[in-house]
Amino acid sequence: MASTTRSSQFTKPQRVIWQEYGARTSSHRRKATYEGVERQLTVRYTPQQNGVTERKNQTIVEMAKSMMHEKGLPKIFWAEAVYTAVYLSNRCPTTAIPNKTPFEAWSGRRPSVNHLKVFGSICYSQIPKQKRSKLDESSERCIFVGYSTMSKGYRLFNLQLGQVIISRDVQVDENALWNWEENKVEKKDILISTDKEDEIEPSTPDSSSSQPNEESSTDPTSSNSSSPSATPKSDLGGSLDDMKSTSGYCFSFGSAIFSWVSKKQQSVAQSSAEAEYISASVATSQAIWLRKILADLGHHQIEGTVLHCDNKSAIAMAKNPVHHNRTRHIALKHHFIRQAIEDKEIQLDVCEMYRGSLDPNADAH
Repeated sequence: MASTTRSSQFTKPQRVIWQEYGARTSSHRRKATYEGVERQLTVRYTPQQNGVTERKNQTIVEMAKSMMHEKGLPKIFWAEAVYTAVYLSNRCPTTAIPNKTPFEAWSGRRPSVNHLKVFGSICYSQIPKQKRSKLDESSERCIFVGYSTMSKGYRLFNLQLGQVIISRDVQVDENALWNWEENKVEKKDILISTDKEDEIEPSTPDSSSSQPNEESSTDPTSSNSSSPSATPKSDLGGSLDDMKSTSGYCFSFGSAIFSWVSKKQQSVAQSSAEAEYISASVATSQAIWLRKILADLGHHQIEGTVLHCDNKSAIAMAKNPVHHNRTRHIALKHHFIRQAIEDKEIQLDVCEMYRGSLDPNADAH
């Protein structure tokens, strides 16, 4: 029955259902009936055959955890977070489907991203005139917890009623969250720099309402969007076993960190400048990949992605290939950072908190 409904809902029918062969699904397999749908099973005790699903499940769980932790939501909202993570994942580019999102590949139309909001944010739902008098409040405070599949509306957790409601006339304050211990709204200051230096003011309940519209296709980033920036960092000989250094970086969009890594380098660095140089090259690879993702979403960065480095010697090595004697022992794969700078894909700059306090000749050898 489920497969029949799904086939009539979309243009492409469901033909194969892949199930894990285990005790958890044996009773369901006996009860399930599929009309014209082939059922395939994995071999017993071979979870590697279900690797794609397992990895995707892990990705969804990590997305849900990040969204909940960002807004400090309790675990009772895990189901809403998982559903929203799936909703967003289906509308994001994937290497498995070139130039298409899973939503477009399945439905045949491009998804809109204009209605997307930050999960867990404080929002205000308009109360219909039929349910209030002239002196009553015109909106009620809620928490944004997702998107409705039954109607073009948002799923909101009403703080007063303690239940989820559906509403289309909603104003979301993405800089605010709910303090569950003190039962009050907390503001989270977010400074977003723009090319036009416009001031982004926080939303208020009296602002105009917005509503989701899945039919319309729009640019996923507006002219006021900021671009990602990164801070690569490295220690020197942090591993006591082999004296190798550890590279790390974190990419941020506005005030939110969305991509980070910490990984031991493959070779022993002979100086902190070399360790920082290698760390910057690793961050450059991620920056180029993120630029391609944003380009697929319609946001083409004119300026290079800024990498904030706290080592002037490493910056000089990247910008000036004359330092051959000092860099000839470094693996060639790390020198592509110079080409990225020439192509204006990245900008390597001194971290502001260290500007003016570094010795330009320190640790150059």
